[in-house]
Amino acid sequence: MIPSIAIIRLAGAYLASHRKQSAAILIAISLAVSLPIVTSNIVSQYLRTLYTRSGNPPVMLSPQGSRFDTVLKVQYFLGESLPPLQWQDVTHITANKSLRCIPVHLLHTANDQATPVIGTTRDYFTVRDLNLQSGQLFAQAGECVVGALVNVSNDVIHTDISNPFDLSAPPPLSLIVVGRLQPSGTPDDRAVFVSLDTAWILDGYGHGHDMSDQGTAAANSSVLADATDGHRPNKSIQTIDETNRHKIHFHGNRNLYPITAVLIWPNTLRDQVVLEGKYINHKSLQVLRPDVEINTIMRYVFQMNTILQRIFLLLGAVTLLLIAVIVFQSLIVRKHDLETMRLLGCSRLLVFKLLGTELLLLLAGSVLLTVVVTATLIAALPSLESLI
Repeated sequence: MIPSIAIIRLAGAYLASHRKQSAAILIAISLAVSLPIVTSNIVSQYLRTLYTRSGNPPVMLSPQGSRFDTVLKVQYFLGESLPPLQWQDVTHITANKSLRCIPVHLLHTANDQATPVIGTTRDYFTVRDLNLQSGQLFAQAGECVVGALVNVSNDVIHTDISNPFDLSAPPPLSLIVVGRLQPSGTPDDRAVFVSLDTAWILDGYGHGHDMSDQGTAAANSSVLADATDGHRPNKSIQTIDETNRHKIHFHGNRNLYPITAVLIWPNTLRDQVVLEGKYINHKSLQVLRPDVEINTIMRYVFQMNTILQRIFLLLGAVTLLLIAVIVFQSLIVRKHDLETMRLLGCSRLLVFKLLGTELLLLLAGSVLLTVVVTATLIAALPSLESLI
């Protein structure tokens, strides 16, 4: 009677001597199992992120354009820059006391474009139910509040230059971090928030310099090209603090300054209906309902997830078929070896035990590899989500 440990050793020795075949089976099984799990996890996380803001705010005002792109940019800070509103559009709608309006400016980034810089008002944190973990909200130009997951070095965030190929582009700023938000499980965790004045300084409408620095005329590509008093200082202030804040000033017509969109919370459903009707045939502006657009996006995501799961099911069936073929071919090749074992006195049951042990070892290895692959891919979800 051969002990079980000896059978395990024999099975392990055979698998080790055929390592390429064993590795192929392990990888095939682990991928066939882990990929559907990881895909479902990514889709679930993506849908949870969408759900967090599907109806908050109920409506938003933006320039005419792609409704999906607008909602994804304004609600989740995803995608390319959008055509802007003008500040005069914002002041016009904020005059309506039946609406609570929060403007947002989404043209800039920090940390090598990894972090969106959001220009807004302090009311944004109230309507989004965002609470401070430490510090305070921004109060002056040059200050910022960071989300819970934003990396900060020495209480300073360095913005990215808007256009590295444009010598007339405004220089980046070193923003002073005055507060950090509590985790909220929303895109706000990965954003930097500044005042609208700070955002417009990043645009180039405002800057600070010594009185003796008369600078040069604004370039044709500058946002101040049409401003009668516009100019480009030779050396702009890049870190705004108490010692130089009095030197900050703005040029051009403030009514024409850009805003990406206006988040709107109507007091009543009737106020919302009236607002939507007012802009239904507007030539340049549109009122969007984020929940409607997000539900449409979700339908596409569900359809894609269904297609992917069917593809994975087909691949799993093909994988099982290939493994069955490999095992069958292996048994044919080993026919003489197994017959020799029979001639040496091994019973048919012992031969089946040996083959079964080999299969169990392969399955155990596949389970272990599947756990490792799945855990690794799920840990990398933040980067994988950006591919969706």
